[in-house]
Amino acid sequence: VLPACFLAILCNTGLNPVLPTYQVSWFTECDLDSPECEPNYEEAQKWAGIFDSIQNLCAFCVVPQLGRVSDVIGRKPIIIFSSIFLWLPLLSLWVTNAESPLAYFSTTVICGIFGSSKSTYIGIWNAYIADVTSESNRRLHFGYLGSITGLSMLMTPLLNKLDLALHSNASFLKILTLCGVVNSIYILLVVPESLEKNRRNSFRRRKLFPTEMFKLMKRSRILPWVSLIMLLGTTPEFGVAEIGLIYLNDEYSLKKDEAKSFNSKYFAYLGCTTLVTQLLVVRLLDWLRIRNSSTIVLSQIGNCSHMLVYASLHLLPIWAVYLNSIPTSLGFLANIGFNSLIADRMGKGEYGFAMGCLSAVSGISGVLGPLMFSQLFAALGKVGEPYVPFLIGACMSFTGLLVALLVLRPIEMTPKRLVNFSHSRVYSRLETDEDVSEVYE
Repeated sequence: VLPACFLAILCNTGLNPVLPTYQVSWFTECDLDSPECEPNYEEAQKWAGIFDSIQNLCAFCVVPQLGRVSDVIGRKPIIIFSSIFLWLPLLSLWVTNAESPLAYFSTTVICGIFGSSKSTYIGIWNAYIADVTSESNRRLHFGYLGSITGLSMLMTPLLNKLDLALHSNASFLKILTLCGVVNSIYILLVVPESLEKNRRNSFRRRKLFPTEMFKLMKRSRILPWVSLIMLLGTTPEFGVAEIGLIYLNDEYSLKKDEAKSFNSKYFAYLGCTTLVTQLLVVRLLDWLRIRNSSTIVLSQIGNCSHMLVYASLHLLPIWAVYLNSIPTSLGFLANIGFNSLIADRMGKGEYGFAMGCLSAVSGISGVLGPLMFSQLFAALGKVGEPYVPFLIGACMSFTGLLVALLVLRPIEMTPKRLVNFSHSRVYSRLETDEDVSEVYE
């Protein structure tokens, strides 16, 4: 399954270094390579944030239901379905030679309607990993999934050199699109189903209602707090991910090719630190038997630290951005803590729905983050104070740290308890070591 994850993430990371340049060119009336040209960064930030929020809002409404369906029909059909919508935006850029914002933004909204966005597409993979692992090795395997993200980021300098060598947006985008198509075919022909038929739930239409997510939140003791921490930690992350590179290119006055080179080099550094974090640090945490809540605390420290570095960029040299990849990679540990906690508390037949709910929360962050940060950047950039949104993001991450430390950790340390009956009419999970027959009686 890991090669499929790699190709899926590569399609996104391959586009990330060049997408800010495309977006700025759409809203700038002069040639970006011209010395006299003044790029319209504020307008690019504003519209990129708006459409990213729309896409994530659409995905938020659909993703929990896709997770529920995967609990009924299996993971593989939903993974194939989602993989197609990962490369459709690339296809729109390729067909229009990256010259039509209408084609790209409308395609991303369509993808959101079918549950696919930058903030939600990984949810079904988390359910797949939870299916094929046990409580003893689940955190390590989530780390392997995270390391695939780092590995794909390490490929960005090579992809940037390929982009420069081709001297054509269309040729480069064609290659990325074909990677996405090959991935869909690979999933169809090679990736096995992870959810056995005897673990699947029966289909009931009323369980597809959007209110079911909130019922699960009410039934679970730990899911609401995990969701709150995710909301506080990932909202500024998604805001920065969408317009952060545009801000960096503006702060250091980088031209078109310089921006592409800088962006790809930054992702390579981030990929390297992410690879080390997900493979070595996660293994160390597992060996030391560090609790999942402590892993989440460590991630929020990383989030808060790298937001403060971004807020200080006007005082720092450009190499500080590369060093900032270290706390940024620590922030990625949050996904391992979140997913491991939820998988430990849910039955195997509900992993899809539970992970879908987490992806929906991530989708909310994907709505609020880009929308809030893009508008703040656009407004504060005009008055010379673009660093203020990063200070807000640092405060949000610090609040998430406090919630994880003061609320989530005590809950994790208390004895596990039996939760209410699930939609499968058996159990959400017997959160105890008691014999099943005794509990049933």
